[in-house]
Amino acid sequence: MSPHRFQQVVVGRAFTVAVTADGAAFSWGDNSLGALGNGDRSRQRGPVAVALPEGVGVTWLSAKWGTVFALGSDGQVYAWGDNSFGQLADGTIQASATPVPVTLPPGVRVVDVDAGHWHTLALSSAGEVYAWGDNSGGQLGAGTTDEQDGPVAIQVGGGQTVTRVSGGGMHSLALTRSGAVYAWGDNSYGQLGDGTTKARTRPVAVRLPNLAVFVQVAALANASLALAADGRVFAWGDNAFGQLGDGTTVGRPLPVQALLPSRLEICEISGGSVHALALDTDGGLHTWGHCHAAQRGASVLGDRSVPVQVGTPAGMAFAHVSAGFAHSAGVSAEGRLLSWGADWAGQLAGEMLPVRPGPTTGPDASIKDATVLPLGPRAVAAGSARPRVEEPSRWVYVGREVKTAVS
Repeated sequence: MSPHRFQQVVVGRAFTVAVTADGAAFSWGDNSLGALGNGDRSRQRGPVAVALPEGVGVTWLSAKWGTVFALGSDGQVYAWGDNSFGQLADGTIQASATPVPVTLPPGVRVVDVDAGHWHTLALSSAGEVYAWGDNSGGQLGAGTTDEQDGPVAIQVGGGQTVTRVSGGGMHSLALTRSGAVYAWGDNSYGQLGDGTTKARTRPVAVRLPNLAVFVQVAALANASLALAADGRVFAWGDNAFGQLGDGTTVGRPLPVQALLPSRLEICEISGGSVHALALDTDGGLHTWGHCHAAQRGASVLGDRSVPVQVGTPAGMAFAHVSAGFAHSAGVSAEGRLLSWGADWAGQLAGEMLPVRPGPTTGPDASIKDATVLPLGPRAVAAGSARPRVEEPSRWVYVGREVKTAVS
């Protein structure tokens, strides 16, 4: 039996959640607020199955701090974990250790969801943005900093169609179909990119280069990133740890270009709390910002204000990456999963070491750095009478070697 392919991984403050190509979701690490979604609050060193409703698989995941969101194969948005600010949109402020359906306005079908630290953004099939959770910085975009009773609709750019959303610490980003970027919420560090440090309770246009068309946005805790169609990365906001990648530690209220090599074409960006990851079209991984726990990679300890390439196991190319608070993770083109950085809560599913080094080119790198995941989990189609996930009796290092464990 061979291990399943993984298609996505997301990392929270001290936990990791991954979904297989057939929709099975697994999680590990800190579980004090139920972020693993397995029905209890105990820390997990190894992956456990997320307790989604029977017959429901996952098509998309999002997490940034303590709450996890999943788009289900049934079209429903599910959430679990921290609910201190009503992030679960279930009418309570009680954390949940199992997935609960998010209550959205009637007729709204969500196609994208992104978790901020304590608020959430959702994108409907009609290109409309909905937001809920913490609103102390105006990050819900409703024209006020008052608490909101459940998801509220946001007008972006006079009603423009939105294609991507991203939530940060206390600010939000949206990308429109025309390739423009809008931001709202706290602006103490210039993270809205409008040239000021004035908070905005409604979306304002980010002052990006006029001739560039943007295809992705990513919010850090107090900074923002935008990826242009030509592969350039622009950044603005807090830069105390070099997280803008412009070679300085000077905060920027207007976008500056990250100093990636001109020959590279970046195809994906991910914003952690105070570090960033970028993936190029060849599967190479690049990083910059804070690195107190090797979350950027073993060879790049210490803060970096200029992007550096992370060495990976020989022959490995990444297809997807996720930056968190003190650890990071990625899925290879073959569907294998690697994670690196801090492991104080078992978020790497490793040996509970204080810090696990990042991908390197050493001969055993794909073994020592690979996350231990179940061998052969399988989602069951909707309508089946069988349980959604059949638990395996063995575990595999999703790398070069298989390791057998007692069931």
